[in-house]
Amino acid sequence: MTHQRTVLAPALFVALCSALTVAAAPTPQPLPGLEAAQLRRAALAGDPVAALKLGESLLDRAHQDDMPEPYRARAIADGEGLLVFAAQAGHVPAMWALAERLQSGRGLVLAPDRAKDWLLRVAQTGDPEAHWRVYGLLREAALDEALGHLRLAAQAGHTQALSAYFEQLEQGSAVPDDADGRQRDLALARQHNLQLSEALTERLTPKPLPPPEVVSTPEPALAELGARMATMQTHIDELLGQTRTLRDELRLRDEQPVDPVAVAAPKPTRKAEVEAAGATEYQRGLDALHADDPVSARKWFTHSAKAGHVGAQNNLGLMLLRGLGGRAEPETGIELLQQAANAGSASAAESLAAAYHYGIGVAANRQRALAWYELAAARGSAPAQVGLQRLAGVQPARDQ
Repeated sequence: MTHQRTVLAPALFVALCSALTVAAAPTPQPLPGLEAAQLRRAALAGDPVAALKLGESLLDRAHQDDMPEPYRARAIADGEGLLVFAAQAGHVPAMWALAERLQSGRGLVLAPDRAKDWLLRVAQTGDPEAHWRVYGLLREAALDEALGHLRLAAQAGHTQALSAYFEQLEQGSAVPDDADGRQRDLALARQHNLQLSEALTERLTPKPLPPPEVVSTPEPALAELGARMATMQTHIDELLGQTRTLRDELRLRDEQPVDPVAVAAPKPTRKAEVEAAGATEYQRGLDALHADDPVSARKWFTHSAKAGHVGAQNNLGLMLLRGLGGRAEPETGIELLQQAANAGSASAAESLAAAYHYGIGVAANRQRALAWYELAAARGSAPAQVGLQRLAGVQPARDQ
């Protein structure tokens, strides 16, 4: 199975840094050291499977009794961030993990609406169990929508959904309006050897269409219709003649000689050349990261950032902030992230918010963290919404 990869997503980068901090706590680790290091490298390269496993490990570790309090809240927040990253990359098991934890409150604060949203995204992949769960969530508030999900789960062969769907049909709540739908439900019942009542069988059985009614047309009406058709044909002939005349005039115009005008091809500008070079160096930096070579990645991102590439400024800023691929240069890292954020990068704004929130490379500053979170959220960043809630004091409840 192929998974979508995203390189150096800010929420993922900060979460991995937190994972390093939590692993350094004077308590047993949730994963063996070698396995945890391999997972961090894979997650940093954008592997959603590794991000899911590391996030689940952080959440489970956060709720153990011997977990030091200074690390607990950060581990919970960043465990959720890793799960969200993997789910947004299209990893279905991560969507399931988020939905289950948000619906049950296991390791995360109860959030039924968010759980429903993730279940709906799983259902869009055609998962019958997800359609069944969504039916259970919606049947009290939106029965018609819920029955649509129930029908899809039943058609996929989900045992509980089949039973519930045909129970609804027996009650007359979900009988399709169209003949094709009723015939499909009847075939579904026969396929699974379901015993239907005579009344429901009759409702689902297609009714034969009545024979078409033959209506005779009186002779005077036929004569009038023929006269109208003759008049219409006359108008059509006139219109065709006008069209031919216009076409001939246009052909004569097209045949007039026209002096050719030489148009010189535009020469590439210096700015365009610099931008092209920056994009090439940025891609080389990404390739080096995938090859687990942060030193080379930092070198290429430095060249690309000097050319004004926003993505390179964001990535290099994060690497300098935490000393990845060389010594840490937090002041320069913050400046690069600010340049990228001011150029419109939601990822850079989210990174700055996290830096000021947790005091990564700079002194913690709640007001600046709020400002950057709000900017990133306005640009469509879902993790920034989580950061805003977390900063406002909405903390995930600890499992009992």
